[in-house]
Amino acid sequence: MISNEIAQMIVDRTMAILSYNINVMDEKGIILGSGDTKRRGTIHEAVKYRKNPADHLEIHPKEVEKWNGVDQGINLSIYYENRTIGTIGITGPPGEVRKYGELVKMTAEMIIEQRYLLDQVQYDERIRREFLYQWLEDTHANDREFKRKADMLGIDLDIPRIVICVFPPSDRNSRAHLDQLERKIKTHLRPQELATVLEDRIVIIKTIALSEEYETKLKEWIRFLHLPSSYVGTPASEASEVARSYQRSLMTRKTAAATSMKDDVVFYGQLSLEVLLYDLYQNDGFSVHQSDEPLPEVLIATLKTYVECDGKSAKTADELYIHRNTLQYRFANILNITGREPRNVRDLFYLYATRVFLHSFKEQEDLIQ
Repeated sequence: MISNEIAQMIVDRTMAILSYNINVMDEKGIILGSGDTKRRGTIHEAVKYRKNPADHLEIHPKEVEKWNGVDQGINLSIYYENRTIGTIGITGPPGEVRKYGELVKMTAEMIIEQRYLLDQVQYDERIRREFLYQWLEDTHANDREFKRKADMLGIDLDIPRIVICVFPPSDRNSRAHLDQLERKIKTHLRPQELATVLEDRIVIIKTIALSEEYETKLKEWIRFLHLPSSYVGTPASEASEVARSYQRSLMTRKTAAATSMKDDVVFYGQLSLEVLLYDLYQNDGFSVHQSDEPLPEVLIATLKTYVECDGKSAKTADELYIHRNTLQYRFANILNITGREPRNVRDLFYLYATRVFLHSFKEQEDLIQ
């Protein structure tokens, strides 16, 4: 129960206060820690052979000769969870050091308890991280062992959740910065919520109420914590959907980078069409025909603004600071070059996918990971 490390920690802390040598022994009387380095690893015979390990033991000058290598002093049992786990000894005249006995014993027991609790917290945190990794990988969501871990951690798998990926800027994504940000986030999580550092990001599995306001509330929470660029997946009403929410949050981040989106909080729902096109671009390599004439930058910008303005010509002209007749002239040029009419929904979708979006992908490809 008492390691050499903990034993020496007890010795060092108590001897920093008291000017007496301290020995810490295990249940067999082996000295694990001592102010006298020569005694470490030796056996304290008086402690080893006492009749009852729970008894306190005093050794007076006339009794020293009975035992090999034993000095005068007092030895008190150390308890943890109502059982004897070792002994702490103070070397010196019993009448002189007896008054320090209970204080030293209490200090030793407090150090042992604190260390045990710290080890337990670290163990629980390791289990929690492993559980979160398994959940995000979607390889164990239906396993009995996975559900057993959830019960052990007090995680209710039936609560709706959503995944948020937080990406600090490149100059602040060292492990130290990520750990600091993770600790900050964890102070604002509810008992059913999880967060961990994963590569260059922090992944949060957050509980949500499936209502129309969940996006607003999430955005308020993220901005309240002043989190850096955050990308939100889709709601997961079941445990098995959490991995999909995670993958969609990553896709949202990549797509936002590919389209130069600058928002600090981006939801998958904002870019669901763009994510679909991005996936097609990556996996199927869709493109315009080789014979198609490229559009000038000004016409690409016009199409992009037209889509962002929901196809409203007046609003588009205002956003571009141009006259409506100029906008119509640009539409005519687009039709002349591509054979597609921007005011036709099907043609507009094709132009957006193959001209605006493809152009953005190629322009930002160095940002796509």
